Amino acid sequence: MSIETNTSNKRIAINLISNIVSFSSTLLISLVLTPFLINTLGKETYSFFPLANNFVSYMTIVTNALNSMANRFITIEIAKKNNEKANMYFSSVFYSNIILSAILFIIMFFIVVFLDKILDIPINMVASIKILFSFVFASMIVNVATSVFGVATFAKNRIDLRAMRELFAAICRIVLYILFFIFLPPNIIYVGIVALIIALINFIIQFIFTKKLLPEISFSSKNYSFKAIKELLFSGMWNSISNLGNILLCGVNLLLINILYGANSAGNYSIVQTVPTFINGTISMLTGVFVPIITYKFAEQNKTELIDELKKSQKIIGILTCSVIAIFVGLSIPFFRLWTPKENAVYLMLLTIIVIFPHIFVSTLWPVFNLDIVMNKVKQPSIIMLMLGIINILVALISKNIFNFSMEIVPMISSLLFVFWILIYIPIYTCKNLKIKTISILIDTFKLLITTILISMMTFLLQKHFCIENWFSFFIIGIVCGVIALLINTVIIYGNSINTIIKHLIKK
Repeated sequence: MSIETNTSNKRIAINLISNIVSFSSTLLISLVLTPFLINTLGKETYSFFPLANNFVSYMTIVTNALNSMANRFITIEIAKKNNEKANMYFSSVFYSNIILSAILFIIMFFIVVFLDKILDIPINMVASIKILFSFVFASMIVNVATSVFGVATFAKNRIDLRAMRELFAAICRIVLYILFFIFLPPNIIYVGIVALIIALINFIIQFIFTKKLLPEISFSSKNYSFKAIKELLFSGMWNSISNLGNILLCGVNLLLINILYGANSAGNYSIVQTVPTFINGTISMLTGVFVPIITYKFAEQNKTELIDELKKSQKIIGILTCSVIAIFVGLSIPFFRLWTPKENAVYLMLLTIIVIFPHIFVSTLWPVFNLDIVMNKVKQPSIIMLMLGIINILVALISKNIFNFSMEIVPMISSLLFVFWILIYIPIYTCKNLKIKTISILIDTFKLLITTILISMMTFLLQKHFCIENWFSFFIIGIVCGVIALLINTVIIYGNSINTIIKHLIKK
């Protein structure tokens, strides 16, 4: 093994561990905060916060066309030691984001004014919800205007620094919540104020990282290039279409449920959506550890090492994520009984299984889709995603207005369509571009699907024999089952390698 490979593996390990620590801390904080906010404000009131974030995701579709490819283009130029061109992309993206932020401000102003005409909002909450949306939208404008500064940790493969920033932001968030909700009367508005403060903190830290990690990079109006923006927009346009399709396929469910089934049903769905959202965040976080390396391998045109890094990311992300999914599903009833004691835990468990099921496949195949982005091959996947998103909306409307199906049909349709996209279409498309066999990147997915189902069932049966009445007993059983799940998944995925290592040790 070369020194370069050892260094690469060491950096992966550092990035991976720091991200897991950061994300675990953020997850733990959020798991404490979410039931606190639900119990303090009520589930109907709380549901408007994820709704506000959904509106943010709708509005950032346009900005994603520009920013989704910025990391790729700037990183490749830095890898090629082409600082002049990297500066051109950086400056062009920065000033374009300022213009986009001004346009978004105008659009969001009108959304806030007519918000009570768009959503089902209880009459006594209209003013508070409008102020909440105003602060959440303001935080989004800050994030859009300053997003290019996030390229520094990506380009230098210092994901550990990004993890430290996220951990610091999570701690600041909980401190601010404590200050607001202890010393002031409970109000949903504080959630929006905290979001804006955290956005400003993130910008300051990312600006410092940019100056430290990329001293050769600076933003200047002289470096602005309309040609560079056109290139980024043309490449990122399909990412925006993909994001639009993803929103229509998954992100619009809470809004649909609010409009079609009312605020109470939206409250139930917002509770169930919390953990799958963190699972999705885990996958994105872990994928982010490998994407910079994959980008460099692509820039070096090293296909063999590129595929090796892809498969390595699939294995590691799949093992970690599927272990978490299996244990959470198996312990979901005691979890909801402890987390939201006033709600129907069995119903929430069934709804959770519907929502979380696609993540089994996303865990191993999201790196594959990210490789499409690195290769700038996102046109066809984006079109398919958009078509599936439109189908999702139409089927949901038909299911309610014609057949009067219950609320569960909305996430069920969404999950099935997304599984088709990530499990069938993406592997076939990507492997065709790489000129490799599709089964080579699917074999681990099918292995983990089987183990996830089996571990979930075993954990579900096991928890019936224990009296889980507090968080201490829940975490003890969860940790033990989690370690066992990790061992099982690791042996299944790395079986041959483990046998080789053991035989080698025995011979020595």
